[in-house]
Amino acid sequence: MPQSHPRNASRHLALLLLLIPASRMHAESFTTHRSEPSPYIDGSRTVVILPDTQKYAELGEPDNPILSEMMDWVVANRDKRGIELVVHVGDMTQNNSAEEWQRIRASFKKLDNHVPYVVCEGNHDIKEQPNRMNEFFRVDDNPLNQSIFGGSYESDHLQNAYYALTMKSGQKYLFLALEYETRPSVIAWADKVIKQHADHRVFITVHKYMSEEGRLLSKDGLPDPDHLGYNRKPYDEGGVRERLMRPNPNAEFVVCGHCYALKKGTEGKTKPRFKGVLVLEPDVATGHRSDTKVSGLTFHQLVFNAQWIPNGGDGWMLLMEFKPDNKSVEVKTFSPHLGLWRSGPEFNYTFKLAKNEAAGADE
Repeated sequence: MPQSHPRNASRHLALLLLLIPASRMHAESFTTHRSEPSPYIDGSRTVVILPDTQKYAELGEPDNPILSEMMDWVVANRDKRGIELVVHVGDMTQNNSAEEWQRIRASFKKLDNHVPYVVCEGNHDIKEQPNRMNEFFRVDDNPLNQSIFGGSYESDHLQNAYYALTMKSGQKYLFLALEYETRPSVIAWADKVIKQHADHRVFITVHKYMSEEGRLLSKDGLPDPDHLGYNRKPYDEGGVRERLMRPNPNAEFVVCGHCYALKKGTEGKTKPRFKGVLVLEPDVATGHRSDTKVSGLTFHQLVFNAQWIPNGGDGWMLLMEFKPDNKSVEVKTFSPHLGLWRSGPEFNYTFKLAKNEAAGADE
């Protein structure tokens, strides 16, 4: 019998999503709609955040159609929305196989010569063998990557690399990609790079940093530092928070993926550490918080992982819109595949940029 194409099926699902009360589907309330939650402001500069793409890579098509749709949308909207960069949060593949890397590379190739991008290592990208990222991704694949590439911890290895970007707004940003379970030597290297770019605001992407567990178990509904989930190991992402973000006045953003989508409850599939408190949920994993650093300035952290929903993530991604007044960043959640936006406390929110004249703020 003929079968409906996954793209058609998910678009049918999109129509249903518009009719189902969101509170029944996700621990965080949200609305799903065709219209953008707030208009794009001309002059804003956009950074696109891609969640874990491992399921897209695992699906057995040479060029995953949903991920390719996402890339096509980025290119088509580059000028209209001022898209400066695409940032991945890690777990680019599911099994670290050559076939999966080829699929991911085919989708990213659509960005070459159009938009620069930052790749990131996740735990699945080092599954059963060393990371194969550098076999399939090189800085010189995309001339726009070459133009902003600053260097790497190891030559010709993009697991730990930095990119210096001056947005058309005049804001200078240093984008750092760090390896999974970042080693102390890499943390020390990253700290040196940050200090060498004191006139840049710093934006770090690292796969494992905080989780929904931190938000759901906290008293105020925001991810609690005591429940970031992954910040206790000396070699791990606690080094990102305590050695990079808190001490450096120009370190402003951390984005990550990796974590489960969760809700409070006792009935349903769970993991041993969640038993009796939280259960897994087939939805988008989200969370964000802002904290004060040693200098008194603010830094922002967010997690986003859509792999738990149909078709590898149904095309959901984050748009971080840096407003032309250089005072705020609005985060929006959008799926080019479904043609839908999500609004709610964890899907559409605004960060205030720290007053940091050293990093080129026009305040």
